[in-house]
Amino acid sequence: MRTGEWPAGKILLRDTALALFAERGVDAVSVRDVASAAGVSPGLIVHHFGTKQALREAVDDHVTEVLEVLLRAAEEEFAGAGSAAEPSGDMAAGFAAHLLEHLPSGSPVVDYMRRMLMSGAAGTPLFRRWFDVTLAAVRRWTDAGFLREQPDPPVVAAFLLVNDLAVFLLRDQLAQVLGQDPMGPEGMRRWSAVVLSTYATGLLAVPDG
Repeated sequence: MRTGEWPAGKILLRDTALALFAERGVDAVSVRDVASAAGVSPGLIVHHFGTKQALREAVDDHVTEVLEVLLRAAEEEFAGAGSAAEPSGDMAAGFAAHLLEHLPSGSPVVDYMRRMLMSGAAGTPLFRRWFDVTLAAVRRWTDAGFLREQPDPPVVAAFLLVNDLAVFLLRDQLAQVLGQDPMGPEGMRRWSAVVLSTYATGLLAVPDG
């Protein structure tokens, strides 16, 4: 059964766990904590998921599905733009913009991503899954003519993913040095403009001759 076909009670437990994991970290949250926050008995979590690890995997599955939906949304938007030049730059910055646009206000997904990716080994499997999703998207975009053929697609995918995730991981620090939240509407437009220019035209000056 896909998560979209889950009963409402199971989705509630997953979403409650996601919010608590994002706020406190996975290790600091027990099954009882999730049950208490959801207003149910711990036995119901065991019934639906079996173990805390399975509950965590369900949360990871959900967050990865969100990433896949956002990549698809970005791809469809850029495909409709009718330009092979614009998508190649916008896709690099588009992930963060689409994340803000398509997630409900106050969604814990971004904080969960940040916490997991900064948690060392615990975040490695999740990063690998996001990398695989991004690499598949890069190959689709290349086949569609949005990206030039690249000699090393895995490095391209890793480069794009790392650049976009850096906005989440360093959000507070970026806000301090830029004087503006890079994930707010104005900050994202400012950030995306530079990313687009960088990928479209580059930064290095070409010496005369």
